[in-house]
Amino acid sequence: MKKPSPATNRDHAALVERVRSQQAHGWTVREVGNVCGMPLLTAERSSGSNRPLVLLVGGIHGDEPAGVEAAVSWLESRQADRWPVDWLVLPCANPCGWLENRRTASGNHDLNRSFNLAECCDEIQVIRKSLDGKRFLFSMDFHEDCDAPGYYLCEIKARPPFAGEQVIQAVETVLPIWDVPRLDGRKVATRGCVRRSSISNSALHRRRLWPLEFHLLRHHTEHTFCSETPMGFPMEQRVRSHHIALDAALRVIVTHTPHKPNTP
Repeated sequence: MKKPSPATNRDHAALVERVRSQQAHGWTVREVGNVCGMPLLTAERSSGSNRPLVLLVGGIHGDEPAGVEAAVSWLESRQADRWPVDWLVLPCANPCGWLENRRTASGNHDLNRSFNLAECCDEIQVIRKSLDGKRFLFSMDFHEDCDAPGYYLCEIKARPPFAGEQVIQAVETVLPIWDVPRLDGRKVATRGCVRRSSISNSALHRRRLWPLEFHLLRHHTEHTFCSETPMGFPMEQRVRSHHIALDAALRVIVTHTPHKPNTP
C-alpha cells in the first residue's frame, strides 16, 4: 500500500487546545517540556487510591497520524471513566515530526531507536523524565505501518494473562488482520500477533538502539503492546481500531491482574 500524501493542514496549537480542554473533565494536563517551540503535554488521571497505572502513547513517529488522533480522541471519549485504573497519556510524543509529517523528531532522531542513548534529542529527555518513578500495569503505543495490508500487534510479556488474541479478534471487526507466518522478523504467536515472552538483560545490552518498549520493560512495566494500523485505510477506521485494541487489552488485563502499587 502507498503511504498517504504529506499532511498540509496540521495545527499543533489546535491539538494542544483539544488536550488542555480535558482539564474540565478530570484530567490533569501538564506541559512537561518544550520542543521546537511547541509544548509536549501529558494528561494524567489519578484516583488517589493507589490504583494500577496504564500508559498510553501516541505519535512516537510523526508520520503516523492515526496514533496521535487515537490518543487525543480517546481522551475526549470519556472511555477512561469505565476502568478502575489510573492513566498517564502522552498524546503527541513527537510534535516536531507530527507537524511536518516526518518520522523523526528534532535533530532528525528516530525516537523509537533512541531510548537508551545518554545524550539524545529533547523529546527523549522529556519523555524519560515524565516516566520517572512510575510503574505501569501495561503500556500501549499507537503506531502505523505504511506497508502493512492489515492490522497487527506486538505484545511483550513473560507469562499469562496475555491479551493479543482478544485484541486481534476485536480489531478484526473494523480492519483486516495481516495474516502472515512472520511479522517484524518473528514468528507469530497467533494470527496478526507477535509475542515475545521477555527481553533479557543480555538482549537489552546487545541491542544498540532501544525502542520505547525496551525502555519501559527495563524500568517501568512487565507488559507492553505496540498497536499497528495499516495506513492505506481511512483515518476513522485506523483510529477506531486503536481504541478497540486498548479496550480489548483492558478487558483481559484489568479483570485478571491483582492491583499493585504504581510506584517501583
